[in-house]
Amino acid sequence: MDILERFLDYVNIPTSSDDTKDTVPTTEKQFVLARRLVEDMKKLGMKMGKNCLYDVSCNFDYSHCWLIEIGDNVTFGPMTYVLAHDASTKRYLGYTKIGKVTIDDGTFIGACSIVMPGVHIGKNCIIGAYSVVTSD
Repeated sequence: MDILERFLDYVNIPTSSDDTKDTVPTTEKQFVLARRLVEDMKKLGMKMGKNCLYDVSCNFDYSHCWLIEIGDNVTFGPMTYVLAHDASTKRYLGYTKIGKVTIDDGTFIGACSIVMPGVHIGKNCIIGAYSVVTSD
């Protein structure tokens, strides 16, 4: 049993059954999981406005989610990352970069993009696919 199936079993979402009408399709399970994770992050302090669209493959920095603020009508392409901390600097620089991430209303973030810590993306911006956003 993989970790997704164990989590879905824990939250009482059926993963397999002899009776297919009682089984939630994989994409639907993933959708439910993604929504629940975002709701958990909101409880931990992440702010997300109304009408935000994100794929199940989007990743928000769970360990520092209280530093993420997302406005209304923001769209995230598949496999995007929003990071509020960057531990990759620890080994070479001796510190980890931690910073608030703010994404204003109406922004579109393309597929496979990474938003790094300490970034403020203004209103109605378009971030192209495979971009790495390191500054305002």
